[in-house]
Amino acid sequence: MAGMFFLGCTAKPYPNRGYYQRETGSYAFSGSAIKTPPVASGTSDEGMISFYSDEFDGRKTASGEKFDMYDMTAAHRTYPFGTRLRVTNLDNGKSVEVRVNDRGPFAKGRILDVSLKAAKKLELVGKGTARARIEVVN
Repeated sequence: MAGMFFLGCTAKPYPNRGYYQRETGSYAFSGSAIKTPPVASGTSDEGMISFYSDEFDGRKTASGEKFDMYDMTAAHRTYPFGTRLRVTNLDNGKSVEVRVNDRGPFAKGRILDVSLKAAKKLELVGKGTARARIEVVN
């Protein structure tokens, strides 16, 4: 009877928990894909954003598609893949629309990583980071 108690209380693996793959520079999931509910249009957040490009170009993203630094895409920790975001650089007012296709950013204090093309339109490339507002526009 005691054995059954311990068997029932053992920790189960988390099949949907993601992990960072240093070798490929991408976020991967063990087990089945995470199913996340859509995010309501108008949801917004403010914080630091950055961009990623050359080192990751052509690698598989967490969504399964290849990262193309010349697409208007972004990495967010929790928004479902395919979520469209309006990103506004609060330093200069420049704004772009991107699609979430990857997980990240992994740098502390950042809320979003955008592709090189989006970074250029936001005039983010020289500085590397900027304070921005992100709004869901699905």
